[in-house]
Amino acid sequence: MTSSSPIARNTLFNLVGQVLPLLVGIAAIPVTVRALGDARFGLLGLIWAVLGYFGVFDLGLGRATTRFASQYLASGNMVELRRVVTLSVLAQTVLGCVGGVVLVSLTPVLVGRVLHVPPALQSEARSAFLLLAASIPFVVLSLSLRAILEAAQRFDVVNLLRVPTSIAVFVVPALAARLGAGLPVIVLLLLVVRAGACWITAVFVPRVLPGFRWELRSGWSRFRPLLGYGGWVTVSNVVSPLLVYLERFVLGSLVGLRAVAYYTAPYEALTKLLVVPVALTTALFPALSLSGERDRPQIERLVVRSLRFILLGLAVPVGLLIAFSRDLVGLWLGPAYAAESPVVVQVLAFGVLMNGLAQVPSVYLLGQARPDLPAKFHLLELPLYFAAAWLLVGGLAVSGAAAAWTGRVSVDALLLGTAMSRVAGLAPGELLGQRGGRALAAVGVLLAVMLGLALGAAGLTLATRVAVAAGTALAFGTFVWRQVFDDQERRSLLAVTPLSSRSASRPSPGAFSPPP
Repeated sequence: MTSSSPIARNTLFNLVGQVLPLLVGIAAIPVTVRALGDARFGLLGLIWAVLGYFGVFDLGLGRATTRFASQYLASGNMVELRRVVTLSVLAQTVLGCVGGVVLVSLTPVLVGRVLHVPPALQSEARSAFLLLAASIPFVVLSLSLRAILEAAQRFDVVNLLRVPTSIAVFVVPALAARLGAGLPVIVLLLLVVRAGACWITAVFVPRVLPGFRWELRSGWSRFRPLLGYGGWVTVSNVVSPLLVYLERFVLGSLVGLRAVAYYTAPYEALTKLLVVPVALTTALFPALSLSGERDRPQIERLVVRSLRFILLGLAVPVGLLIAFSRDLVGLWLGPAYAAESPVVVQVLAFGVLMNGLAQVPSVYLLGQARPDLPAKFHLLELPLYFAAAWLLVGGLAVSGAAAAWTGRVSVDALLLGTAMSRVAGLAPGELLGQRGGRALAAVGVLLAVMLGLALGAAGLTLATRVAVAAGTALAFGTFVWRQVFDDQERRSLLAVTPLSSRSASRPSPGAFSPPP
């Protein structure tokens, strides 16, 4: 499970499974914005935020299920696997229903007081939130079922099921809005999509795992480890959505729904860059959940290389977004957004880089049974973040929201990295490996050049800026390939390219192979 070969392949499955919906989303979001208008799209952004927050009702059992199921699969204990997994799925189904009931009871307060929805949209908003409440059980249950497939490292199946659903989340609002549908109809259609995806995933679980069947054996001795681990994950799950979406609600309260739209569109696009670190760390989590001493050296190597790959992999797209923020926003969303959002894009781009790096220490701590540390950090950050967001949004409006989010994720990355360093017994200077200094220097030069292009855009033609950016990116890639990656890393990268498909077709020890 700690072999780099299946992890690399699983990362590619995850990456493809997230990039395809991303490309669809980039094309669909402008259609949705224009069809719904700024105010309704801002409300849709808040609906997405509320749905993300109510995922907390799984009580951390999704992560706990992956961790314990990974250990049972590694040891071949199918009896305990069946019983623990069935108990977890049943518990999460009940918790999802509770979450739906809670949202129904909170809808009048959310629409009338918290979100400050304009009177003309309140009826539409109430109907949309009530339909959204019916989606919560299916969202929570889908997370639980997916956790089982991830524990078995069947990321091919996970992404085969996830891609159509994720694409529908973008396409359905765009098509429905173009046809004149309001928010309630859009949310109802998305409810149908989520219910169908949940049912299909449930059908696949026993087919993917040979010898698996649902077997309910209740007992506190089985549920207690899940709940104990999930308890700290729950703390993070309660606080994390607030940390992710808090600036939207502050922005809506202090500035208005139009400002939320100017922030939400670039935020939703830029944070999709996190598909790269999320794809990698999702594939890593089952391996990082192993606790044997013989696995520790390999786990540490995986962590160090993952951090370096994420830093270097995100540097070029983040730099290009910084350099061409105004051009890209204007081309994508039009002149109104180009006037409001370029600085937002630049600030959020740096935050995405920091948040991407934070994914590795976060998943490492969860895998090594230290979910308490991320949870404590989130509790510490919440009041400070609320104060910072209120001050920055009040003074800088949309740009202040971006600055608040980027500052918060940067602090979070530093805290998580320090904690991982201590738990793993690695000095901070060792987290990026022997050539980590070179990697940091290369990224620093790249970002400095791209920022210079952004600041000097008025005095340079677009062709000149494109030429300088392309040359800088090429020089960066060449330096990294020759001076940062070692021979083994270069071989590993070449092994997952199409050029090596012939050699990859020959199975090797530890390589991924689906069950019959």
